[in-house]
Amino acid sequence: MNSSYVVMWPMATNGTYNYGSTISYEKGLVNFSNSQMSPGEAISSWKSKQDFDSNNAQFNQLPLLKEGEQYHIVVNAEVIPSDSVQVQINFLDTLGETIDGITTLSLDDYFEVPLGTQAYDLNLINLNNQGLTFKNIVITPRDTKFEIETFSSCTFRMVSIWDKEEDFFEEVPVYIRNRTLNTGSYIGQNQALRLYIEFDSRSLLTETELQSELQLAIHDLKDMVEERNLAFDAFAPDPVSLAKNDEKVMLVEKTASIELAKILHYYRGQSF
Repeated sequence: MNSSYVVMWPMATNGTYNYGSTISYEKGLVNFSNSQMSPGEAISSWKSKQDFDSNNAQFNQLPLLKEGEQYHIVVNAEVIPSDSVQVQINFLDTLGETIDGITTLSLDDYFEVPLGTQAYDLNLINLNNQGLTFKNIVITPRDTKFEIETFSSCTFRMVSIWDKEEDFFEEVPVYIRNRTLNTGSYIGQNQALRLYIEFDSRSLLTETELQSELQLAIHDLKDMVEERNLAFDAFAPDPVSLAKNDEKVMLVEKTASIELAKILHYYRGQSF
């Protein structure tokens, strides 16, 4: 089954245009501005292959995509002025040479991976941009039937994925990771609303703060469920821990089970 991918702001400092830039982080968003930056420069960059020759090496930050396949890319960002940022993808062969020139895309567009692609780079290009508020990039197979939504802060993320052709779900599996992924892979499931909860166990987030952030994310999920008229057959979620159980993991599992059960009971079998 094909995966959907969520890509966050570059981890490495050489992945962002820093000279003269003002960059701030707030509630899972990255605010970027640089009025002196020349048009055509890359605001931020990601690589699918690590650069071992660099003193500040990039980690693999892009998912592996299939040759010859078509994908949908959505850059979830607010841009001032509109159309002042574009996407450029550079597909590379085994020699590191560009295949068929650079692909230029809008922030919501489709592309095909050329045959012979061994790696690729993705850049957000400045077109006289005055301000960018970045959430994430979502890459999905063009023909996917699954929809994906994210709720995140600096150290916490919840990803929901479901069949967009369905509005009634028999299961709500919840996968818990004690680390946030800079590039996460998420797989949908038929007749299920899948949730992935990720948090950085190394952060200074207290258990109370973690619980509060999770409750806020689930409140946003409730709004999404209501907006899309979703309904459920499950009485309770089915949590699955992808990490060694510790106090924070158990807290997330308990809080998620309680808060999600409220939603499932309220929207159980309802039609709007």
